[in-house]
Amino acid sequence: MNNYAELVKDLYGKYAPDVDINEKFKYIVDNDLNVDDFVKEFYGKYAPEENLQEKQDYIFKNYFPDQYNVNTIKSKPKEIDPDDFENTQEKILFLKIGLGKVKSQTFLVIL
Repeated sequence: MNNYAELVKDLYGKYAPDVDINEKFKYIVDNDLNVDDFVKEFYGKYAPEENLQEKQDYIFKNYFPDQYNVNTIKSKPKEIDPDDFENTQEKILFLKIGLGKVKSQTFLVIL
């Protein structure tokens, strides 16, 4: 059994044990629900009072550990502003070719 199927069985077993799990699998497939959409829909219906973000974090950490780090990014990284550079040479280089040096890490900025 894959992790997604295990998650579905576990959630329905805990929150709605009387449902026909095969119908739920069919619904998921017919509606092409990814894990995130399924979790949001499931908790919205069966446990709306619970903290969705905490549940999502728990689910990804425990059922999809290889993808967990990707899903733990909470906010967009700060955009790079040329005025952030104290060194005029770095600022000029950044503006000319999009190559900046921040905190001793060199990276290419793709615009």
